[in-house]
Amino acid sequence: MTARLLLVHSPLVGPATWDQVEADLAGEGYEVSVPDLTGTVMAGPPYALRLARWLPPWSRWWGDEALAELIPDPAERQHFAAGCPRLPLAMFEEIHPPAPQWPDAPAAYLQLSEAYQDEAARARELGWPVTELMSRHLAPLTDPGRVAGSLRELIGRLG
Repeated sequence: MTARLLLVHSPLVGPATWDQVEADLAGEGYEVSVPDLTGTVMAGPPYALRLARWLPPWSRWWGDEALAELIPDPAERQHFAAGCPRLPLAMFEEIHPPAPQWPDAPAAYLQLSEAYQDEAARARELGWPVTELMSRHLAPLTDPGRVAGSLRELIGRLG
């Protein structure tokens, strides 16, 4: 049976974050979906109704030099930046409820940096397999083979 994978990008960036990992896994026979969630930022309510200020796209928060350090390849950097939406400031003030009707399916967590220790601990509490791949924040773009390999390992642990 073919494993079906859903790779979800952060609301701060676009689906291009997963392009290379998706291609790697699809080439190995996995059925991979990467939904484009950039429109959901605009879909409010409730935050769109009280929106007073907008932030620039995440790719512009620290300037061109910092982004070039995270994504050295200019073409990949441009492709990534083009998919990053403007963000309503109110989005960061909101407490998000659990996803409704979350599927009863196996889950795992791939931790890419120490910044996500709390999320990895929560995944362990839920009984999910966790793999720590201490890398860069945008490793799906800069080291997609290693990320895809870690995901394959996690899938193997799901049984």
